[in-house]
Amino acid sequence: MILKRLIILFLIVLGLYGCHSYEKIAKIDYIKIDKNNNQKEFQGIIKAQNSAILSFQAEGKISYLPFSKGDFVKKGQTIAKLDGILYVIRKNEEQAKLHELNIKLNKQKAYYSRLDILHKEGAISDNDWESAYFELQAINQEIIIQKEKINYLNKEISYNTLSAPYDGYISQKFVTVNSFTKTGTPIVSFISTDGFEVEFFINENNINDFKINDNAKISIFNKIYDGKIIHISKSSIDSGGYLAKLSILNPDNKIKEGMNAKVSFKTNSKTNLIPLSCILTENNQNYIYKITNIKNNIGYIEKTLINLGKIENNKAEILDGIKQDDLIVLNHYDIYSTKQKVRL
Repeated sequence: MILKRLIILFLIVLGLYGCHSYEKIAKIDYIKIDKNNNQKEFQGIIKAQNSAILSFQAEGKISYLPFSKGDFVKKGQTIAKLDGILYVIRKNEEQAKLHELNIKLNKQKAYYSRLDILHKEGAISDNDWESAYFELQAINQEIIIQKEKINYLNKEISYNTLSAPYDGYISQKFVTVNSFTKTGTPIVSFISTDGFEVEFFINENNINDFKINDNAKISIFNKIYDGKIIHISKSSIDSGGYLAKLSILNPDNKIKEGMNAKVSFKTNSKTNLIPLSCILTENNQNYIYKITNIKNNIGYIEKTLINLGKIENNKAEILDGIKQDDLIVLNHYDIYSTKQKVRL
């Protein structure tokens, strides 16, 4: 009898413990409806505003090319050189000739000055004076020609050097040191870091909503940059839509060509935009799950019918069914019943 009573008491205690045990409540992901939802988003790609393929205007063997793909180079910094020793030798020879001509000119000037005085006094003939004068002019002409030769050689020597046209980095390297290159052969491709553009496409349904100088927020690896529309194509490009370009600054030199970017524009729409993942369809009706009756970060699921507007870029326009400050469930796979209790 006593054993039977103990068993009954144990079962009662166990039942009471089960009733008062901790209720496990699933944590839920959600979004809050506010003005930040009303923005249009596009996927874009970073393009450099300035890029170039650098080549020599002369042919020869490459004697200097210390950079590799991805290296940063400052504006005016020498990227590559040709072995132009023959031009340097010729220039030195021509400069030596110019020096000799200048010495000859100074002697001729002194000689002509003496003859000019004597000629004015009638001590020498006109022929002797004219001979000295024309010799002086001939030397001057030789000096002019010699200087032109040196300028030409300076230009040829400059063709043996490649310099960075702006701050940027080497995006591709086509040759190596000691290789022979001809005039116009690509040496490196070079991309500016001074300014970039973000290219993205606007579909036909939205093209009238955008214009030049519209401001945008550009997200690259979770860092936000300001941008402004600088170009919209006049016509649609194939099926991609209208090509648009945003200007974007690169103050920290962290932006690189080819990076992906998310472009966001604020809209004046009075309706709300939510991700498509929030929306379910049943019996030709669309609905979402709200979180209501929230207290101490615990709320309850409420199934709510909605009316859809336009759908684009993985977002849907909600014409009615939700309002400001509503909490909308993002992942409906965790929902197994209405009035389900969830943790925020």
